[in-house]
Amino acid sequence: MTALASPIISENTANNSQDKCEAIIHFSGVSLCYGNQKALSDVSLDIAPGQVIALIGPNGAGKSTFVEIIMGLKKPAQGQVRVFGIDILKHPEKHLRRIGVQLQETKVFTKLTGRDYLEFFSRLYRHTLPVEDLIRQQDLQEFVDKPLGQVSGGQKQRIILALAIINDPDLIILDEPTIGLDPLARREFWSFIRKLQSSGKTLLFTTHYMDEVQALASQVIVLSRGKVVANGTPEQIIRLHNQSESSSLDDAYEVLVGQTQGAIA
Repeated sequence: MTALASPIISENTANNSQDKCEAIIHFSGVSLCYGNQKALSDVSLDIAPGQVIALIGPNGAGKSTFVEIIMGLKKPAQGQVRVFGIDILKHPEKHLRRIGVQLQETKVFTKLTGRDYLEFFSRLYRHTLPVEDLIRQQDLQEFVDKPLGQVSGGQKQRIILALAIINDPDLIILDEPTIGLDPLARREFWSFIRKLQSSGKTLLFTTHYMDEVQALASQVIVLSRGKVVANGTPEQIIRLHNQSESSSLDDAYEVLVGQTQGAIA
């Protein structure tokens, strides 16, 4: 039997979790089952404002369930969840106006332009960023007036992300935002993410690309079989789970997930 790795708590995360009110997301003893299968098992963690958090793990690890709980789409069987200090199990919609979401697969009408979408979405919220300001701040001018069927994959993703932030959210959730993009488009998208973080936003993203985690994340949460098996900065996870100085985040991830997959429940 292989022992499970103990979760890593970064110094920044630990300091910021001293007071739960400081955490933008707070999970305490959260579990959720689908039949006899535990999607999340006793998950406890805090996420401080202004971070870029990578949520990683193999398929079926519990990533989607974690995000769905934050969005109020799933209710855990036990535990406490607070978002912006709000108990979302008691008030499941109060926090949603402060969240923006970009799903992995967002269907669009290819004959409409990015501007068409931005102007339409701006009418759905009581408070939104001015469309022209958003276009300028996010450097969308070159392609925002083209039909979406004529823009590149990276440009389309940038417009979809602009839709996710048009309500000026404090927390932005991105589900594998760069899947299918070429290397150049991915790096352009990374620049977009850094610009959002520099404006004070908190971003939580899922991905299978470790180079993306290394480039963007200030905090990494590794889920496997519904459990948090690591939580810290990329550097901490590499250092504490590899002996070689040349080890990478990929190496550390393989160790962590391998330990979990090899453990006997």
